Amino acid sequence: MRLRFDIKGIDCPHCALKLEKMIKDKFENAVINFAASSLVIDAKDTLCEEDVFKIASDIAFNFDSNVKISLRD
Repeated sequence: MRLRFDIKGIDCPHCALKLEKMIKDKFENAVINFAASSLVIDAKDTLCEEDVFKIASDIAFNFDSNVKISLRD
């Protein structure tokens, strides 16, 4: 399953890359586009959308409490 999120609060491309690696460790794949303020996660179909959001949100918050993600429509 592929989910797209908006991501806010990342200050630099280097930080985005570090966070991307942290998120990628928990899922099949993850890509942060710093310029577009987007996060795309490929997760196993056994996870529900809410679980993916919760895991990614927790990782982002622990990385920097100013980083927020939200599901794109």
